[in-house]
Amino acid sequence: MAASAEEQVARAWLESPVQGAGHVRLDLALRDELPHTMAALTGDELNEWRAQIILRETATLTGEQRALVDAEVVGGRREQVAGWGDRELARQVRAVAGRGGRHGLRGR
Repeated sequence: MAASAEEQVARAWLESPVQGAGHVRLDLALRDELPHTMAALTGDELNEWRAQIILRETATLTGEQRALVDAEVVGGRREQVAGWGDRELARQVRAVAGRGGRHGLRGR
């Protein structure tokens, strides 16, 4: 039986299948929903851990909503984002995700 993508990634990284699945989720989100985060990651303004923070803080949003948060937080501000600590990055993402009307993006 062929190994799943998550299992293959886990083997390549010498990690558990759960961690492999996390890498696959991040890769798919970067490709489909977080283009500004992907650009910052490839431009060395963010590392994989910080990209995971953005993904984690937008986990309850739709792909479209996640893309809006990505554009507002990271788009055009990559150097500024690079200077933030992990907590500030998470705070900024939560602030944008929670803004906009009574329930913010999370309630749409």
